[in-house]
Amino acid sequence: MKKMMSIGALVLVLSGCGQYVSYGDGGDPEPDAIRETATLGDFPELEEFNHYTFAGLVAGHTSVSDDGQYVYVDYLGWSGDEEARYELERYTSALATVDPSQLSSADERLAYWINAYNASVIRGVLEKFEDDTSFRVIDSPDFFGERAYTLGGVTLSLDQIEQGVIRGDFENDGVKALSAEELARVETWHQEMWPDGEIDARFHAAVNCGALGCPNLLASAPFAYQADELDAQLEQATRAWLASPEKGAGADGVSMLFTWYKDDFVNDAGSVEAFIAKWRDGGTDGVALDKSLEYDWALNTK
Repeated sequence: MKKMMSIGALVLVLSGCGQYVSYGDGGDPEPDAIRETATLGDFPELEEFNHYTFAGLVAGHTSVSDDGQYVYVDYLGWSGDEEARYELERYTSALATVDPSQLSSADERLAYWINAYNASVIRGVLEKFEDDTSFRVIDSPDFFGERAYTLGGVTLSLDQIEQGVIRGDFENDGVKALSAEELARVETWHQEMWPDGEIDARFHAAVNCGALGCPNLLASAPFAYQADELDAQLEQATRAWLASPEKGAGADGVSMLFTWYKDDFVNDAGSVEAFIAKWRDGGTDGVALDKSLEYDWALNTK
């Protein structure tokens, strides 16, 4: 029998977990309470993970632009919503207490890491932007490099999640900064997520970096990635991304993601052109493959 545990059960006090979040009289999370590294190896038995708490938060704090190209996050509203901030901390605390190796399938693990990355970005923005919607993640020192997110018992940076766990770039400087024990854990998670050794480059359409140039968060139900729907969700996200001439592919060029992570797309489909042709409605018709779109680092909010 598979063991399914609710978010509420997971965030009960667990021995050795450094992700317990304390609230003072004002209701704000105390940052120091979420910075400790959890103890490795002491996890509840779990084969599936429920992401519905995060899905509900995304559904309640996002909107879609009139032209359908952008999904905006209401960071101001989320920041001022004590319950929503608490629920996000509960969700990320739950992620800290799960060993992804115990999840029942590669799809369960990939859904875990995509949602973990997206939730961590939102949490990072809420902690740093200080109600300033002119905030840009690219301008925040160490936004992607700070080790601030405990997942599976290891405190990682956003870069270590994306470049190490998901992409398997173990020569990345940030990834190489991990201890031997941590690096071994990251390598195992990567291999268990891609057991055949081949990365599905559609994941690039699913992770959201907090900027308008990024592929969007999911704009429709279930609003978070789920293992039993993952293939269809990745296709939906990839087609939506490539359909956007401002974010994905069009007459003015293609996303910078195709430059930064070219090898991922080549290894997946044979070439960037082949990847776009496979997943974009209309193929490469009208797409300037020799040009790159300027990446918009403005915060993904109105």
